[in-house]
Amino acid sequence: MKHNKSMVRIVHAFIAVFLFITGLELSVYIYVSIFEERYVFRDFSQFAIEDGKNRWRVEKRFSPALGWEHYHQTPFGERRRPTEYEESFIATFGDSFTWGTDLQRTETWQTRLSEMLGRNVFNFGGTAYGTDQALLRYLRDHEKVDVDISILALIPENINRIANVYRKFYFKRTGIPTTKPYFSVVDGQVVLNENPIRKRDEINRLKDEAFLREIAEYDYWARRMFDRPEKKFPHIGLLFDSNFLSQTKDIIAGHDTAKYSEARSSDNLWDNPTYVVIMKHIFATFVEEAKKTGETPILMLLPQGQDIRQILDGQRYPGEGVMQEECRAKGYLCIFPADFMADSIGSSQRIPEYYFRGGIGHPTPKATELIAAAVYRFLQDEALIEN
Repeated sequence: MKHNKSMVRIVHAFIAVFLFITGLELSVYIYVSIFEERYVFRDFSQFAIEDGKNRWRVEKRFSPALGWEHYHQTPFGERRRPTEYEESFIATFGDSFTWGTDLQRTETWQTRLSEMLGRNVFNFGGTAYGTDQALLRYLRDHEKVDVDISILALIPENINRIANVYRKFYFKRTGIPTTKPYFSVVDGQVVLNENPIRKRDEINRLKDEAFLREIAEYDYWARRMFDRPEKKFPHIGLLFDSNFLSQTKDIIAGHDTAKYSEARSSDNLWDNPTYVVIMKHIFATFVEEAKKTGETPILMLLPQGQDIRQILDGQRYPGEGVMQEECRAKGYLCIFPADFMADSIGSSQRIPEYYFRGGIGHPTPKATELIAAAVYRFLQDEALIEN
């Protein structure tokens, strides 16, 4: 009899625990269903490539070696120049600030510089490129043209892009949602990893959530996704998820949970030792290769509108100190046009005249005139051209 009573108590206790857990699971499920839009959950499906204009653009510009590129119908694949000079002098490599997004070919800083020099300045820039892609473009194409000088240009934000494998992980609304080659540090050595998408007919893999999870392991920005709560059974597990509890606390306090969402370009990876090592490796590889082929290598840090604003406010901007120190230590030739441009612009109120989108976009024709003038002065100061 006592044995039966004990069994009954155990069964009752089991049922009570079961009902409690079931009720708690149901409560969490209902809560999450109601307030789902206020949370940022782990969801790789949001990064899947979609059919349409951007898909068409990826297929058109796909490059296994670079990720993507502009296929200009020019002798060397460079952006077309408005004037062809008899002598070629400089080849330039970099991102959209080098290529000249939002500018006519007559308005790029390379065209302005060509006019000042009376010699060809080639434009091998690429939109949305990281400095890693700019280097790979240089290694592939620089010997196609016979020039005295090669310039590898970057903007401070570009270090964020070398930490990126799939463009959409970094900028979800990108017009070029595809992957690229990337550098990583393995056992203290910088190694190049090939593009996860190697053929045009593999682009469909970017629709596969399992594939996106796989490449996310190697992407600095996507790795944040693994810190986010995952909406799955049993939902009660969310009560033990620190990120979910942190978001809940912010929601109760009326705070914005956007900080848990996609990558922010305001993050300063110039403070991240791993990516500074990779950037320095890129610089060293560029300089070494240029010297092997008899070119004079020059690194250039182009300022964004917010960098000009910081200078005018008496502050310095990201990347400047690290790059200046490396240039001094290694004896690299480096151009920093920001101070010259800030002096010429004069006040923060005038920055929108020099950068599109109210001062936060690409350089305007006014800015490219200043960039060309800064490069020209540097070439004179270094006795690379006659005064």
